[in-house]
Amino acid sequence: MEDKAIEVMKKIDERIKKVADDKIMYTNKGEKLRKLNSSFNIIIVILSVVAPSLVTYQTQNTGYPWLVFISIIIVAISGTTSALRSILRWNERYGFFAMTGIRLLELESSASDKKDDIINTTKDEYIYAKLSQLAMEIQQQHNKIIQEYLGNEIKIVEQINLMQKKENEKENA
Repeated sequence: MEDKAIEVMKKIDERIKKVADDKIMYTNKGEKLRKLNSSFNIIIVILSVVAPSLVTYQTQNTGYPWLVFISIIIVAISGTTSALRSILRWNERYGFFAMTGIRLLELESSASDKKDDIINTTKDEYIYAKLSQLAMEIQQQHNKIIQEYLGNEIKIVEQINLMQKKENEKENA
């Protein structure tokens, strides 16, 4: 095999490693967001049950003034938690991270298989050209996957900004 082909193989291996590193990063971030979203959902469910019960109990038993304070805090935490979840959209962002991780896994696997296929089945005089083409394809597909992820993140930010703008317009009206 030619020295040029060996250099391109090294480049391909570096790109596959970068894809693998990004896959791990996106998968890990997605998993953290999934856990965070699940935790907030559990907290919201618990507080949604506890808050009305506590308020009802407090109105029937007026001999506990500290219960009013606790009721106010629990209702405030419940509302804030729910608002945070809907504004930060962890469930959507988890989906974007997870899908990006899956697409990067597919790219990593197919790139490695294609490289092996080229090495094992291509005539020596064509290996350099085919490996060069594969290196370019890996880079293009990797960039496309990351750009699509970033596009989805931008859409979320735009939706959050739009929601905030509407809220500001309501307050100013």
